[in-house]
Amino acid sequence: MKNDELLSVRGKADLIRLFWLGFIMYTLGYFLSITSGAVPNMLLIGMQGMALLLLVPTTFSLLQRIEGTVYFKLFFTLYFIWLLLVLLRGFRLEFSFIQRILLNPFEGALYVFVPLCALFTKSTFFFKKAFNTITFFGVVFIVYCLLSIRLLITSDLGNLEAQAAIEYSAKIFSIPSAFILLTRKYHSKNVYRIAILTLILTLLFSIIRARRGLVLITSLPILVSMGLYLFNNPDRKGNVIVKFVFILFLIFFGFIYVVSLQDENYGIFSSLIIRSTDDTRSGVEYYLFQDMTIRDWVIGKGIEGSYYYPFADSLFRSGIETDYLNIILKGGIINLVLVLLILIPAIFKGIFFSKNTLSRAAGFWILLYVLCLYPTPMTKFTLFYILVWVSVGICYSSKFRALTDDIIIKHFQKV
Repeated sequence: MKNDELLSVRGKADLIRLFWLGFIMYTLGYFLSITSGAVPNMLLIGMQGMALLLLVPTTFSLLQRIEGTVYFKLFFTLYFIWLLLVLLRGFRLEFSFIQRILLNPFEGALYVFVPLCALFTKSTFFFKKAFNTITFFGVVFIVYCLLSIRLLITSDLGNLEAQAAIEYSAKIFSIPSAFILLTRKYHSKNVYRIAILTLILTLLFSIIRARRGLVLITSLPILVSMGLYLFNNPDRKGNVIVKFVFILFLIFFGFIYVVSLQDENYGIFSSLIIRSTDDTRSGVEYYLFQDMTIRDWVIGKGIEGSYYYPFADSLFRSGIETDYLNIILKGGIINLVLVLLILIPAIFKGIFFSKNTLSRAAGFWILLYVLCLYPTPMTKFTLFYILVWVSVGICYSSKFRALTDDIIIKHFQKV
């Protein structure tokens, strides 16, 4: 009875549908605005505006009281209040500013409200719709890769359009497919195959375009999911097959790498190998450090925080490629410490103190985010970041972590 109450949709099925519909509309509207000139910009702005009208009320309707320990309740409350203060500091009643913070998931401020996802309902219906959204985004990414293949494989590493194409499409659409790999026992073969294809394409084009951060963030969950399968699958035959395929996979890429080293020809890895030792961080970090006062380091510069950078068009940059510095730039070391005080215990609870795959996957997902705080900015209003805080809610729920896979699968079959 307690399991049914925890995993039940509790009459909120329509709200869940509208929430994910709104998020899909918002994301597609933004992506089309930066990649396609065929759709009028005003139409896309209207699309995102309608999406927000769905997202705002459904978000607050899906919230539940804070579960977990007193520790989580205290630091979550402090962290969210601090984020609101970061938002208020620098807030301006100007149309261009408000339009940007509402309609741009990368440069805007909606990410401030994403931690509320930790308080969402934990019904299997909610997770089912989340998985459907991940799969839909995976299909969109595959179609986009097919349509943009010439741009993505261009040999010019200085092509900013090609760089942006893989960076934005991957962070918006494809990376969440890794969550499907981590929770493979809950999905059909077709869903799993779409996720695999999505991540393979992401990894391939990330290597070609020499996007080191994307290579890391794509490779880690693939390796973790394979490890989980190898150690948790009771089917010995399946273990042997996967181990064999895994070894062949490593040998294959090792062989390509060794052969490509001859005559200094690195093949498809040439871009990545050439840039592997490039220092693309210390320059901007130097100017950030020079521009930050002690006060800025402690409390940040607010939602509009920026730093002097002589090579930028406006002489100021509003962000940096190192995400933990981005967090400090906006909200100071207080911001970073508060979020880590929430995330690190959640990782241990999810990975080591759970009885089901979904909770363990949640722990690994939070770990992936923490590891990516250095190589690439991921604290954005994207599905990846939403899954981080949904995972936090899972990991701090002792009742959910105590569920077995059989119970969760049984409830998935009902929705």
